[in-house]
Amino acid sequence: MGYVLYPEVFDISQYHAITLASADDGLLRLRAKANDGGALLARDVSALAIDTRSVPGLFQPSIVQINITPPAAQTYAAALSSGVALGCIDCSRCAHPHLDLGDFALHPHRRHLCGHCGYDAVHGASACVSTPLQRLRDYALRKPEHIKQWF
Repeated sequence: MGYVLYPEVFDISQYHAITLASADDGLLRLRAKANDGGALLARDVSALAIDTRSVPGLFQPSIVQINITPPAAQTYAAALSSGVALGCIDCSRCAHPHLDLGDFALHPHRRHLCGHCGYDAVHGASACVSTPLQRLRDYALRKPEHIKQWF
């Protein structure tokens, strides 16, 4: 098991034409064009922190960043390609978005255990695989001029 301390923080409001992909070497591949006409940002990172403060309403106000790791990206890509129902369930106790990993990321379900506070009675309106990456992707689809694709 590995940990990444102080992952690079990425402010999505400063860039457009963003692509985030899971690379074969286990890294996250980030490509983005700066809004001010700057050069292409190209990073291959072990983990990435998405600054969510610049996009009000995307997550609860207490959530200031979403950390993306290769396992989260890989399981999200697998769920996306398999066509399972995806969503993002927020904990009814602490408001943190739930992240399904492993087998939980392949089989939609209604009951989710909060990885932040441990509350085990978080229920979705319908069965889904929950991941904050889906909420970022939904945002991208609503703002096609801003973000091209997440995975």
